[in-house]
Amino acid sequence: MAGAVKFDELALQYVLSDEPEQAKSAAETAASIIEASANNRVLVGQWVSSINRWMPSGNSGEDGLVDNGEGQDDDFISRAKALDFLASTLGALKRDTLKADQVQLLISFFCSLFSSDHKAGITASAKALRQLTSMKMFKPPMGNDIIEGVCKLGDDFKLQTPATRLEIYQLVLGLLQDPSVANDLEYRHGSTCGFMTGLLDLCRNERDPNNLIKWFGTLKTFLQTFSPSPEVTSEVFKTFSAYFPISLRASATPSGITADDLKGAVRACFSAHHRLAGQAIPFLIGKLDQGDAVTVTVKVDILQTLDACLNQYTHPKQSVIPYADQIWSSLKYEVRNGEVSDTVEATLKAISSLTRRLDEDDLRSFFNNAWRDLAEDISSPTYTAQAGRLLVAIVGASVNSFSMITPALSHIQTTIKTSKSATHRRDLLALLNSILLVRSHLVSNEGVSQSLENPLKDQLFGDSLFFDVHLPLWKEIPTSYTPAEQVEMLSKVMEGLATLVGQQSYGAEPRRLLSDSTCAHIFNLLSEPSITYPLKGERFIGTNLPAVDEQLRDSASSALKKAVPLYPQGFQQLLLQYLASILRPRGYEQGEAEVIMKDIGNLSLPNTAEYQQLLVGLLAASIVRVLDEDEQKALQIDQEAFVFFRGDDQTTDGTRLREEILGRATGFSPLHEYRIAPLSMGILQGLFPGALNHDYHVDALRCLSRTLTSIPSPCPDMTRAALDTIWAILSNKFVIKGDDRKSEWLALQEEIKTAFTKIWNSDKNSASEITGAVRVFRSILHFLSGDIVRFQTDPKMNSVLRLVCDDAPSNPAMGRQLARNLGLLLSPKECLQRENHAVRKRLGEAWIYHQAVQPHLGKCFPGPTGDGSSTVRGQQEQDAVSRAVATFTLLRHARYEHYADDVAQIVRVAIRSLGTLEFRGAEMESCLVVLVGILEKDPEALKDHLAGLTRGLIKVYTEAKGLGAGRRDEALSPRDANSLNMCRKLVLDFFQKLPVIYEAHSLLPYRNQLLRPLSLSCGDPVREIRRTALAARQAWENLA
Repeated sequence: MAGAVKFDELALQYVLSDEPEQAKSAAETAASIIEASANNRVLVGQWVSSINRWMPSGNSGEDGLVDNGEGQDDDFISRAKALDFLASTLGALKRDTLKADQVQLLISFFCSLFSSDHKAGITASAKALRQLTSMKMFKPPMGNDIIEGVCKLGDDFKLQTPATRLEIYQLVLGLLQDPSVANDLEYRHGSTCGFMTGLLDLCRNERDPNNLIKWFGTLKTFLQTFSPSPEVTSEVFKTFSAYFPISLRASATPSGITADDLKGAVRACFSAHHRLAGQAIPFLIGKLDQGDAVTVTVKVDILQTLDACLNQYTHPKQSVIPYADQIWSSLKYEVRNGEVSDTVEATLKAISSLTRRLDEDDLRSFFNNAWRDLAEDISSPTYTAQAGRLLVAIVGASVNSFSMITPALSHIQTTIKTSKSATHRRDLLALLNSILLVRSHLVSNEGVSQSLENPLKDQLFGDSLFFDVHLPLWKEIPTSYTPAEQVEMLSKVMEGLATLVGQQSYGAEPRRLLSDSTCAHIFNLLSEPSITYPLKGERFIGTNLPAVDEQLRDSASSALKKAVPLYPQGFQQLLLQYLASILRPRGYEQGEAEVIMKDIGNLSLPNTAEYQQLLVGLLAASIVRVLDEDEQKALQIDQEAFVFFRGDDQTTDGTRLREEILGRATGFSPLHEYRIAPLSMGILQGLFPGALNHDYHVDALRCLSRTLTSIPSPCPDMTRAALDTIWAILSNKFVIKGDDRKSEWLALQEEIKTAFTKIWNSDKNSASEITGAVRVFRSILHFLSGDIVRFQTDPKMNSVLRLVCDDAPSNPAMGRQLARNLGLLLSPKECLQRENHAVRKRLGEAWIYHQAVQPHLGKCFPGPTGDGSSTVRGQQEQDAVSRAVATFTLLRHARYEHYADDVAQIVRVAIRSLGTLEFRGAEMESCLVVLVGILEKDPEALKDHLAGLTRGLIKVYTEAKGLGAGRRDEALSPRDANSLNMCRKLVLDFFQKLPVIYEAHSLLPYRNQLLRPLSLSCGDPVREIRRTALAARQAWENLA
């Protein structure tokens, strides 16, 4: 009896407990007692009997299981918890504790509750049965008993709570997923699947999203696991198809299930087994053919479901082929007459899936049927684009389908030649380009077919295609059509040329289909609008419309970016083309690369826009970076890049050092104000560090040090920006290994420190001198930005960084101007991204914070005033403000995690700075960016400062709006004007976020103070700021 008393106490403890952990402990204790017994048969009976006081009838048999009748006990909650005690104990019990007869008895007990205790026993019973199915002695026939018990719920099932029904769904799904249970059910019921008929009747009205996911999963499992008769299959299909198309209504208690989750679950039912094809495919096609009655969202759902069926049904001869023509007849109109891209894309995907499931005679029959429709449409300007997309979906589906391209390709080429319509030819060229693209995809991604010989028709996609189609059009188009039509057609031709360069043969060892001479011809053509004509100052198609030439230049540049990785030898050709275009005519023969390089010192640039120079540099970067390191070394791209650094040096007797041009780069060429720099920048940006010659590298760094620390600046601003970027690149990619290289780096830093010292004493009354000094300082920051992302911990290697961070903001003449620029150390730079092979260390940003910001946070406040004079106090205040400027211009580019430990001090600096920073130089903007970031990441850090922040930010908005309206006499640069707008928006962003982040009681003291300023800000002259202001005001008005 001691055991029974113990179980009674534990059951009572479980029922009365309000703490989950206490209840869990009671269940685990009960499980431990049962496990510890040598003969637990009696103990199990006592354990079950421990809940009798809460059951409708207290009578129990010898086994402890109660005789369930229709009792009058109304304490449903206690009874439910008592039953849950049994379920939780089973959950804690070791899986091998119970014997087979005990498992059977417990299953019988809990199943009996489905017909006798609809109000209290269902959830716990389902939970307990799930635990019993995982017991070691659970036998497959018991699964049938459980399903029969569940089905006894009948109409009471829908009266259960969604959570209770979910337990049952999980129980049933788990049983069907158990192979041994599934085999027993299959043996017991055969194709009639009587157990499933009961479940269909029980669950067919389910509406809860979580439960539907499980129910659809159960139906899918049933279809994939069992072999039901056609009648049962039809009933199952009717059950899930009744939900199609499924949607999800907004609910006050979101379930976490999305509409896409439900669509995916229903879709999995449709595609579960090929025996559904005879019902599913006609059903979906019928839905699709309802026309305007179907919304876009529903149409996409239908098409995606059809695509899933076509992809997943096995035995395509039975499940797909009988419906192929019906599917084509319906789907072709979705593209031919389609206007919504989502629908068109989903249709094309389904057609490709259909094509992939066909082979041999069936594929040939389908293609011929489709081609009869498409050939006529391709000949019509109205439908060419749509027919082209359908054709590409079919031939691009597989190698087998592409093997039928010959008649289509011939028809396209003939139509291109005979058509007189510009739009028709443009669409035909676009179609031809798409065919080339899908062919490239098939070559690289499909396995080699053993059954077909030359399925991708190599002979049709080589030199003959270029000379038959592309070259004649290149010659014809500039002499025909309007400028706009010429641009459209030439852009398509150039796109096609780039793709044609990459065509390879099909087979185990692919080779390029175009000859080298044809590739060179294509590169010559593409370089004309992108390089040759712009540098000559001439127009490619002879119009007076700059926009037309710019479009052609962009299209040609884009084509070259794609073509060079496919034919790397073309890069050298491009460089020679570029150099030949800017050198004085000297009668060079083709291929005299060395002569051209040796005459680099005689550059004579025409009056070309700086933008074009920069464009060429960016083009070079995009081309170079896709080459691997070995290819870069083989092409000696680093040497060619450094040759551009060659100066116009002469010996004492006036002889040019021509021999050194290809041997050793000794300096930048100052000719034409360094306008060659953007090209060098682009090439160096894309190089791997290992592809850079060390000697050239060191000389270039020193040359840049001399050039960029010179006052006045020897080049225009855009060119100088390219030189700054080059300095950052070379600084980053300088590999410091061994004492020699370390000595070279230290010597370079000494040169830079000397230059920094020289600008330190600039005359504050000389505007030009200060401007030049700041420009030099920015260049030094670029050098450091490349260095710090692959930082070195040795203090000696960071002497320039230490000098800049420690001293720059405190310079008496220009400390504040220098501080404004310190953000360059951390601001994102494309040249230092990993895609450009920059050397980056994972902790670089955290390291620079601890070097450049953290040690100086205390300096953002003036020191003790003491007995100092007003001049001393003024200097202290100036230094503190400059240091705050430096702090925020750096922090705006830092991650919060790097400065989280110091956030309290940073917040105090920010609050003070709201009254001391200027709107010039993005000072205030940087501070506000940091404050908004802290609010989002760690609102508790600001909670005690809301009063000061509210006052300060209201003042910032008012000042910024006044300056933007021209209330001050001071002229503002475009950058500063934009910063004013950003400041106003950031203030309003901050106020808008407060009600979302903080509880209402924390904000109510500031509500009245803020409502009027927020109302006034709704009249801001900038639309985006007005939108933010309206949202902020609404949030504060709704504050309860």
